[in-house]
Amino acid sequence: MNVLVKVENKIEESVLLAFLAKRGYEFKVEAEEEPEEEIESIEMPVEEKQDLAKLDAEIENGDYIDHRKVEVLLNQRRNTVFK
Repeated sequence: MNVLVKVENKIEESVLLAFLAKRGYEFKVEAEEEPEEEIESIEMPVEEKQDLAKLDAEIENGDYIDHRKVEVLLNQRRNTVFK
């Protein structure tokens, strides 16, 4: 699996690299070579566009769960599992 991470500054970069090294993850650091305009011009597959449109419509219709409710549900689950 490949993951591309763009950090905002050198501090974030050093923290991320230290974390990866400490956890034993293999990683390769590359300088950003492509201009940002080229990255933005990459077309998203049609299926992904359709999925995102469907999800947006569900959210607009109120068919979603609030973040606070998720936290409450997870806390209740932890309390029942770890007791």
